[in-house]
Amino acid sequence: MISIIKSTLKVILRNKVFWFFLIIAPFVSTLILNVKQTYTAFYDKDRREIVELEDMKDKVAYNGSNGEYLVKVYDASDSKISEYVLNRLKDSGTFKICRYKDKNVNIDTVNRLIDSSDYLDRMGTVLFLDNDFAANALSGNTKDAIKLFIMTDDKRGNLFKNELKNIFADMERAKESASILDMELSEDSIISVLTHRDESIPKKEIVSYVGKNERELTQEQSSMRAQCGYAFAFMTLGFVFAGILVSHTAIREQKNRVFTRIKLTTTSEAEYFIAKFIVSALTSVMLTGVMAISMFALGTESMGISRIKVLFMILLIGLIFSTLSLMLGVVSGNIMTANILAFLVWNVTALLSGLYFPLKDTTKAIKAASNIMPQKWFLEGTEMFLVNDNKVYIMLLCITVAYLIVIISVGSLGLKLVKEEV
Repeated sequence: MISIIKSTLKVILRNKVFWFFLIIAPFVSTLILNVKQTYTAFYDKDRREIVELEDMKDKVAYNGSNGEYLVKVYDASDSKISEYVLNRLKDSGTFKICRYKDKNVNIDTVNRLIDSSDYLDRMGTVLFLDNDFAANALSGNTKDAIKLFIMTDDKRGNLFKNELKNIFADMERAKESASILDMELSEDSIISVLTHRDESIPKKEIVSYVGKNERELTQEQSSMRAQCGYAFAFMTLGFVFAGILVSHTAIREQKNRVFTRIKLTTTSEAEYFIAKFIVSALTSVMLTGVMAISMFALGTESMGISRIKVLFMILLIGLIFSTLSLMLGVVSGNIMTANILAFLVWNVTALLSGLYFPLKDTTKAIKAASNIMPQKWFLEGTEMFLVNDNKVYIMLLCITVAYLIVIISVGSLGLKLVKEEV
């Protein structure tokens, strides 16, 4: 059996495709883990906060997962008054405020954006606050203070208008109070009066209930979970094709009668395929090792999960997919069919496990299919690591052993059927 392992390893290490996946998959996965990106689609909690847009052309449709009325704000004022107004709007709970902040934005630019692309975005209203917004708001010139563009016939647009009227009415009362108190009419004095008024109003208390099988993650943790999912996607691609390359050696050995000559020795069929499994597992160790080198070289430190824990998950998921692709290739008995099956397995499992996008709003059938996919359980493991749940080790090990048992059982049955057909 050792001679089979050595000969197979020699063939694999001479293969340029194997070296491609050995280097590229871990390197790309490490780059993904190093990206500092916020993935709001994976954060499904009731987030009453202003969403800051990085570019004025950013779409806001992805931020309305809870059915909020989407408001896109071009804030050229960047003043205390504008901050107060937008916070009052988002605290109402009905509106989702998405703001692009830039003092150089003007009304002509906003009009061009609305005519060219914003009408395609799923928003209810566009709100423009110009450079003189604070001065106009303090002087009571509300017509010049804001520019409002209603984009849909959603009835909540009228509610948004009324909320703005109430905010400006409160400002007028605040100015009267400031005059009575002989306070200088300025942003600070008006904000001070408004803040004192708001503190006297009973606050809304938001209570979040989490099921026994759910974990409440912060937005940063949710983004880390999403990044791990994307990293898993690229790494599983490397593991799948590493296993397929091992299966190529077995297919060629069967077609060239090498396997028949091996059986003439004291080596049994079980020992032969165990040797191939060991080689496949060794390729997983190699890929994980290169991933470890990449992570230490590129410095992935602020991930929320230690490097050892990430590598632990990658090694286990590698054992599953490398052996799975090995069995698919050997059972298929054809190199081209094996390659197609490998790509199909990688693509379908990644899609249905929720690596690319959340599946919380999909049908029960898709959710049931997702529970069969190995990556789904490793995403669960990522969440457990993020919340420091120590049960994660037992869960991941049990999942890995269960998949390996199923893969070996199904593979053995498939090989027996193929042998009978031959």
